[in-house]
Amino acid sequence: MRLAKSFRLLTAALLLPLAACVEVTAPGYEEDSCPVRLVNIGEIRTATLSAFGCVMDHGPATYADYYELRVYSTTWVDLWMDSDHVDPYLVLYDEWDNILAEDDDSLGNLGAWIQVKLSPGIYYIAATTFDEGETGRYTLGVE
Repeated sequence: MRLAKSFRLLTAALLLPLAACVEVTAPGYEEDSCPVRLVNIGEIRTATLSAFGCVMDHGPATYADYYELRVYSTTWVDLWMDSDHVDPYLVLYDEWDNILAEDDDSLGNLGAWIQVKLSPGIYYIAATTFDEGETGRYTLGVE
């Protein structure tokens, strides 16, 4: 019993660094770096925009969470963001900080939706809000 418990603790310790955020330069961020979470096609994430988080400098000063999406073959991708707490706004960047697409209300009920065909590469998603200073829970889908 003791060995099994130790094994579970060791496994958790080994997995924690893999689940943590990676420090990279996030597109549209005012400082040198901002935490970026990895996300895969087929994932749905729930998170919270916080006043202690990143602030975008493209457009109004809004809080943002950043996600890195790696695409390995040309494919259509649906990105969506929905919330009962904030007015979602999505921005999709390529790896050189160029804005490829952005959306405010295409999902309906203030939700954001981007449908785009992506070539192999690294892309960044900014989950943010339309209005300055909004904080709260949201759901992000990458399908």
